Amino acid sequence: EQAARAEADAAKELDRLRIGFINSISHELRTPLTSILGFAEFLEDGVGGSLSPKQLEFVAEIMRSARRLDYLVNDLLDTARLGAGTFRLQTETAEFGEKVREIADSLLPQAREAGLSLEIALPGPLEIRMDPQRIGQVLINLVGNAIKFTPPGGRIRVRAAWEGRFLRCEVEDTGPGIAADDLPKLFQLFGQLAAGHLSKTGTGLGLAISKGIVEAHGGMIGARSEPGQGSTFWFTLPLTSP
Repeated sequence: EQAARAEADAAKELDRLRIGFINSISHELRTPLTSILGFAEFLEDGVGGSLSPKQLEFVAEIMRSARRLDYLVNDLLDTARLGAGTFRLQTETAEFGEKVREIADSLLPQAREAGLSLEIALPGPLEIRMDPQRIGQVLINLVGNAIKFTPPGGRIRVRAAWEGRFLRCEVEDTGPGIAADDLPKLFQLFGQLAAGHLSKTGTGLGLAISKGIVEAHGGMIGARSEPGQGSTFWFTLPLTSP
């Protein structure tokens, strides 16, 4: 019993140190990253003088890469907040369908570039208490992953409907599917599946953060899939959030 208690205490201390490190390094990255983005925008706007078309291409790539890094820093900060118990929602009554359409519109160019169709199926008004920004983050993670892993010519469908006192949203794709043994790993922090024939992997943060966001709303998140049969990621939100 003493050995088990000592092991549990050591694991808690390791988690505390890990979260502290993530929080520290994220804040240290924030200042130079903000500077890079700011000066890149100055260059793009011609504040330092006119640029040639080729130079503007270089600046655009700097901004794209800096924004990707900004997303990663935000994910790290969210990870630290979730681990430290300081993650907070800013809920309001909002129309869920509008948020779905907003996210779908923002990701549609990416889907088209990947040779995919992106469909939305909504039954009508879906007003619910939620944190719109955070739920948008969940939708971006789920739809973005579907785009990333679905081969050209495939289809992604986002649908939502009421189930009793819960709103259920599903993101279905026609990708390669996921083995049953791998499903429990999906929402673990820093959890990644073996890439196999999939050459694109991420940080292993997005789904874990999505899980934290949904559960903070009082909902649940999960996935069902079979190899060769595509995947469906789903989450629920209660009519009245905590």
